[in-house]
Amino acid sequence: MGWLLVVGLVASSAGALPAQENEELKRNIARGYVVSGDEAFEKGDMARALDRYERAERLIPAPTVRLRIARTLVEQGKLVEARVKYKEASATDIAEDAPDVFFKAVVEAQKELAALEPKIPSVQIEAPVGASGATIDGAPVAESALRAPIPLNPGAHTIELPCCGKQTASLREGERLRLTFAPRPVEAPAPPSDGPNIRRIAGISSIGLGVVSLGVGLGGVVMVSSTNNDPEYQKSQTLFRSDEDMCALARGPGLLPPEVDRNYLVEACERGETGNLLQLVFFPVALVTTGLGIYLLATSGYDDKKPAASRVEVLPTMGKGYSGLLVRGAF
Repeated sequence: MGWLLVVGLVASSAGALPAQENEELKRNIARGYVVSGDEAFEKGDMARALDRYERAERLIPAPTVRLRIARTLVEQGKLVEARVKYKEASATDIAEDAPDVFFKAVVEAQKELAALEPKIPSVQIEAPVGASGATIDGAPVAESALRAPIPLNPGAHTIELPCCGKQTASLREGERLRLTFAPRPVEAPAPPSDGPNIRRIAGISSIGLGVVSLGVGLGGVVMVSSTNNDPEYQKSQTLFRSDEDMCALARGPGLLPPEVDRNYLVEACERGETGNLLQLVFFPVALVTTGLGIYLLATSGYDDKKPAASRVEVLPTMGKGYSGLLVRGAF
């Protein structure tokens, strides 16, 4: 790649001497930056070369310097930025008495720009009408730029639209890519909550109370059964006409047969009576509360559905040595 030397402009004899010295100093510094940049470019250190050329351009915006910047950007893969700098070099306003290398730099910039244009990839964003807020690699994209080719550097890019999500693309030199975005499907809003279902909560609580009551009643069954099956109690039963007479005599001051232990008999009678009392009280409670709880659950309903038609039967069941509840229904 042929390089153009930066030559200083011959100072005019007109003007004040301090101004002439200042311009000459700027040219000398710019020359130093260009030489340093050329050395870095030849070594492949494009970051340092670009830094030195840009410093020189800030002092002397000559087309020769801008051409160097454009070539360095191409080496870095920054084709979009290089095109901008090529255009600046091509459009540099040059005096008629400027060095020939300036005119040559303008011509070379125009030729290299024409060769670069087809290499710059682009992406065209096909978005719904009215879509806005698009970004490419986090940088905002004007709404007017949508549905038209957007030049980008080769490499990976992330394109995002708030209404439609994001897509990634890896562009090659000269590639023309079209990305189509469609609106995200709108999710139906969640139905408003009606708060806790009081009937369901009450039904569960009522069934819980029924289960506890049934357990206490069954405890009474166990107490009565253990008393009736006690050998000592059974032996005492054979000596009396009924359990009531036996327990009444055991608690009274009267004499009992010598083979009967009064204290044990009183304890057995109390245990049996307590068991009978527990059954008498808690089985009905279990029957009522369990039935009520099942009814409340069956008619509580779910979400917006109507309460389901239900039929509940709660039947007491008893047998030799056991008792309980039989619950059946349709929900």
